Amino acid sequence: MLALVGCGVGDRATDAGAASPAGRPTPVEGGAYTLLAPDRVSVTVPVGTCGRRGTGSASVEEGARQVRVTARVEGFDPPGRHEACTAELAIQQVTVRLAEPLGERQVVDTSDGNLLHRDSVPGR
Repeated sequence: MLALVGCGVGDRATDAGAASPAGRPTPVEGGAYTLLAPDRVSVTVPVGTCGRRGTGSASVEEGARQVRVTARVEGFDPPGRHEACTAELAIQQVTVRLAEPLGERQVVDTSDGNLLHRDSVPGR
């Protein structure tokens, strides 16, 4: 299993949830991955909201038919139930190197078991 921490945090407004509490798997933002090289994929990890941010990371488990991606956020302190804030979501691009080229294998988000689709626009 590999775990690499990415860089390049950006903000955008969204109605789609926020980063999960620290250390728990969090859904990959947008349900997509970008193939950067035959053995490198990038995913977008939601890392915070309400001006609070954590650090995103991802790990992979590789099989003959699937690559299972687990995204996580460390150091994020979620807002309280009664805390008012904007719906701004901080995101981070995280790149993971594979042991073998992706080829025809499916990429699965372990947080919900859904297949991730290939995004054809790098860095999005």
